[in-house]
Amino acid sequence: MKKIPLFTVLSISLLFAVLAALFIFSPFNKREPLVERTFFALDTYCSLKVNSSHEGLLEKMEREIRQMEEAYSRYRGGSRVSRLNREGRLEDKELYALLARYLKERPAVRRFFRPETGDLMDLWAFSEGGRIPGEEELKRAVRALAVSSVSLEGEETILLPAKLSLDLGGLFKGWLLDRLTDLCRKEGVSEAVLNLGGDVALFSSKPRLWKVGVRHPREEGVLTWIEEKGDCLFIVTSGDYERFFIRDGIRYHHILNPLTGQPARGLISVTVMAESGLDADILSTAYFAGAEEREKMLETESERNHILWVDDHGEIGVWNLTEEKDEKGRLFYRAF
Repeated sequence: MKKIPLFTVLSISLLFAVLAALFIFSPFNKREPLVERTFFALDTYCSLKVNSSHEGLLEKMEREIRQMEEAYSRYRGGSRVSRLNREGRLEDKELYALLARYLKERPAVRRFFRPETGDLMDLWAFSEGGRIPGEEELKRAVRALAVSSVSLEGEETILLPAKLSLDLGGLFKGWLLDRLTDLCRKEGVSEAVLNLGGDVALFSSKPRLWKVGVRHPREEGVLTWIEEKGDCLFIVTSGDYERFFIRDGIRYHHILNPLTGQPARGLISVTVMAESGLDADILSTAYFAGAEEREKMLETESERNHILWVDDHGEIGVWNLTEEKDEKGRLFYRAF
């Protein structure tokens, strides 16, 4: 592992978009300029950029995000997920397909990323300033996760046992990015940068070089960056700095280990670059929550993915990335 002091912030002159968890360095000189639409949705800041000749697509994309949020957020009382959580059964082809894809993940990944943790999340009350649950509360929630899980029946039926609550955090934004990039392809977009609160898709009609900066976990600015060539990249960072509270000097964040019910320990940031938004979303959460078993998970990881993590000592570790230095001696990583 390479240690980079947590007070170091790199100065990069090519920055053109500051994102919640990532920074993209990729000047569009001699290309059609990008137009941007920003708004608040999914409980976060969203930024959508496309080439100017497709400006009209931005409204359609925002509408898609808001409609999907209304339909699948468990925080919306009339959503399909809320109905599933109340009734334990739902007929829905789209949600069925999403969960079927999740259930195909490796057991090592599903061990540390569970979408049925809504009740467990509520015990910590992150949206209300935070509380530390009692030991018995956590035991009951963990036991429920250990003995039951969401299941699928037929071609569109989703079954959820009592004492579990579906929460699509760790799935939903990656799922949306896949849908939005499919829309970009369909509409003939030539360039797009789609940022849903740090879950990012970089789209181009032709392969190109992208430089993706990873947010400093403890300071403002960039810690390091990754270079990758491609026409469509998905990058997701999971960190302990987005939703958290501090009690007696201890940071309690929202990425919970489903085996203990406690905030995962050992890492403060995990960035995954993958070929789909859903893959990147799932894996960034699973690797963060399963930090202690990371090496075991990496044994079966796809070589199409690239992973960078920062541990709680400030050391950077990587998988399927090559360490490089630029002309000023600054460390960065190549994914090709």
